[in-house]
Amino acid sequence: MKEALPGTAAVAALVVALAACTASRAPAPAIPTYTGPARPAGQVAIFDCGFGVTLRAVDGNRDYQGAPLACRYALLPGRHRFRVSFSSEKTGQAKPVSSPHDYLVRLRLEAGHRYTLNAFYKGSSTGERPWKVDLADSAERYPSTVTDIRPAP
Repeated sequence: MKEALPGTAAVAALVVALAACTASRAPAPAIPTYTGPARPAGQVAIFDCGFGVTLRAVDGNRDYQGAPLACRYALLPGRHRFRVSFSSEKTGQAKPVSSPHDYLVRLRLEAGHRYTLNAFYKGSSTGERPWKVDLADSAERYPSTVTDIRPAP
């Protein structure tokens, strides 16, 4: 019987650990928000919770929720209403900042696109809205600022 070289077990363990880390970085499958059979990627839009965004509901349905950087949903193309709250750990602040209430964000999504909603705390001393909300679209080079944001009832 041939003996393994010293350290071979350690190298094998490292390879397994690296493979596990790589696999864990793969995006989670999108949860469909529509009824019926799964549709091909070119027929749905993918929505991800990005930095600082906690999803509370999609189109009024509270079954669809998710934490920042953790939610992914497949939606039919068209207009959708997302109920969200915001939080941010601004550099130099003692504790995280959270929005005092939920907001409604209305977006028009296109099939075959992947969207990520991100929120950043600007501070309330500017006299403007304290949160900057951006939407990254896989079909665009740069994110766009979302302006259709309203306090949720």
